[in-house]
Amino acid sequence: MKAKKRGRLSPAERRERILRAALQAFARGGYGGVSMNEIASAAGVTKPVLYDHFPSKVKIYVTVLESIRNELLAQGAAIARRPSGPEQRFRAGVEAFLRYVQQRPEAARVLLQEPQSDLAAAKLWRRVQEGASLGIATLLATVWQASEERTQLAAAEFVKSGLHALAEWWVKHPDLELPLLTDLVVQLVWNGLREPRPVRTDLGDFRTS
Repeated sequence: MKAKKRGRLSPAERRERILRAALQAFARGGYGGVSMNEIASAAGVTKPVLYDHFPSKVKIYVTVLESIRNELLAQGAAIARRPSGPEQRFRAGVEAFLRYVQQRPEAARVLLQEPQSDLAAAKLWRRVQEGASLGIATLLATVWQASEERTQLAAAEFVKSGLHALAEWWVKHPDLELPLLTDLVVQLVWNGLREPRPVRTDLGDFRTS
């Protein structure tokens, strides 16, 4: 008995296929090296169908970026709800990010690379990164409480930027194992989070020589 042929894709399934194709294309060629024709061809749809789902390349790009960011933040939120101690949750968060980079290198590449050839795309990339920093600040507050909101945001930006830089470095040195990198981050960062000191915010008297 012959199996039934699968019918046409639903709009949601077609949209998901387009986003997967776009992610792979952006990872290979960067934002500026990808055309709508290439995305349509890779997704197996016509260009009019592609435009039915996404009115422009920049719209596809920001949708891909936001989905990656939101997936990472959702993982962090799940870790923050664990009944373990602060250091254990911090370690788990670091490990989860690095594991994501290891298991989904294309997504990590898109997230980490700022578009240089398009001002609108670069602006959206920075907006997505700002949202990531705010989300990380919220998660960081579950393991470490700063004296004020600006300090919390600065700490989140430091942790995020450091992890991003480490991820880019890891791509060039893949022989280092995930547990070793996780231990490195925890050793470098956690001591400062565990025993925070007051941060000066009134630097009005500061003078340069």
